[in-house]
Amino acid sequence: MNNHQINHRFGKINIQEKTNPPHLLVQAIGYINPTMLQETLAYAQAFGNKQPQGWDYVVDTTKLGVAHPLNPIWLRKIHQLPNLNRYIVVNPPFFLMRLLSPLIKLLLRPDIMLDSADQLERLLNQQK
Repeated sequence: MNNHQINHRFGKINIQEKTNPPHLLVQAIGYINPTMLQETLAYAQAFGNKQPQGWDYVVDTTKLGVAHPLNPIWLRKIHQLPNLNRYIVVNPPFFLMRLLSPLIKLLLRPDIMLDSADQLERLLNQQK
């Protein structure tokens, strides 16, 4: 299992490679900008090339503070990653973000949106 971290003055992205089932867990913390997303997508591209059997891109946004308004342009590229099975988003528990969930789903088109890390764990355990 490899780990990678992308740092910015006001935020960071933690990336963990998981093997059973194969998925990339991406945790957004604080402020996330397009440059950070570009680096994350490059990492995910390399990971996807090594997963001919397929894999999931899992984004945990529970610690996301603020996102740059141009981020959706880069996030829509997730669906183009090689050998990708599913794009899964774990929503933050904040009421405002829950209200924005339909907009997020429309803009980013994740395959699955979850409300908690517990739901994610149950979903991934079903895949084993």
